[in-house]
Amino acid sequence: MRRRDLGAGAVQPVADRAGSSDRPEPVQAVGSAGDLPAPGARRQDAQFLVDLHRVAVDHRAAEGFGQPECKLRLAARGRSRDGDHRETVSLGPAVHCPRDRQYSAAMQYALTLTADPVSRPLGPEHVREAVAALRAAGARHQGTTWLGRGCALDLVLAAPAADPVRAGVDHALAGAGVDIAIQPAAGRRRRLLVADMDSTVIGQETLDELADMAGLREKVAPITDRAMRGEIDFEAALRERVRLLAGHPAALLATLVEQRITLTPGAGVLVRTMRAHGARTALVSGGFTAVTGPVAHRAGFDVHHANRLVVVNGRLTGTVENPVLGADAKRAILHRLCSECAIAPVDALAVGDGANDMPMLAAAGTGVAFRARPRVAASARFRVDHGDLTALLYLQGFREDEFAGHGAVGNPRASQPG
Repeated sequence: MRRRDLGAGAVQPVADRAGSSDRPEPVQAVGSAGDLPAPGARRQDAQFLVDLHRVAVDHRAAEGFGQPECKLRLAARGRSRDGDHRETVSLGPAVHCPRDRQYSAAMQYALTLTADPVSRPLGPEHVREAVAALRAAGARHQGTTWLGRGCALDLVLAAPAADPVRAGVDHALAGAGVDIAIQPAAGRRRRLLVADMDSTVIGQETLDELADMAGLREKVAPITDRAMRGEIDFEAALRERVRLLAGHPAALLATLVEQRITLTPGAGVLVRTMRAHGARTALVSGGFTAVTGPVAHRAGFDVHHANRLVVVNGRLTGTVENPVLGADAKRAILHRLCSECAIAPVDALAVGDGANDMPMLAAAGTGVAFRARPRVAASARFRVDHGDLTALLYLQGFREDEFAGHGAVGNPRASQPG
């Protein structure tokens, strides 16, 4: 018999199951799961008016139990004609769920694995080990999506918490040359990229290379290393190193850019892809504008920020203009760019390798330590030690066929200089 929605507390006919005659049956409005009948309720009493605006039934949650011990059978009896999305449903003879309701509050996560596709590519064995580990940690594996050939995949899972899953998969894949990240599956794509330059977007430390050209590497390089590890103050270290370059020709900077500076693999693809998908991109460095300008142009960044060396009569004076762009300035620039883009910092992605990048990485929704010093890697939520900079695209759920320029090249990581 067709039923009509008569509202809470109304009486309407219900067909007798023995086929005798229609009889009045009370219909109760259900606003939450707590209003459902207790296990063992009589079938003939289990008629409810369920307001679907107020009750959400996750049909996927029962899959995690693996047994037919949690069965909630809802048989739609009809729908009102006035557009009100309320239906009368019939419950089975008993609703029984195990005491362990871990998936009732589970969240869907994406566990992303990335690797170097040339030296140590990802394979089925990595998937098997990761899936076994996440299941052992109490998560439910929902699917696997390959994002890049031999270099990136997403394992979609449901779990009450991410940390135990991450720890389990870290242990299972230790020594395998695989970078591991876990985050909520939805809303991963970022609208702003803020990237450090030295040893991140480029493969060199600018001051070390400049000092080498001036015959001063042995004096400068140790200071750089200590500053990037966070052992000494960045601004003091910068001024000390620049002071050693006093009197050398400023033309060394142009030669440095032309002959020694190379983009890190994946840098150009990262920047161009994010721009193609509507993000703004900024190169922010504690180095020098004489280098960030050409590098930003080569990689495709929208803007660049760095320190300015003081030059008089074509020679370096051994000083930089104030204020020095250091750790606090990098974070401030990220916040300013977010304001300009009308987004929150959670919608930004920041990447860097040194101690002066840590505040910026902490402020961004996705802060990535890229081949970073130990202290930086330990503090960052995300880290990339094995893959190239396209790993930052995979972290956002991009597939390789979504990369800018993918149609022009077979493998952007191997075929493009950036």
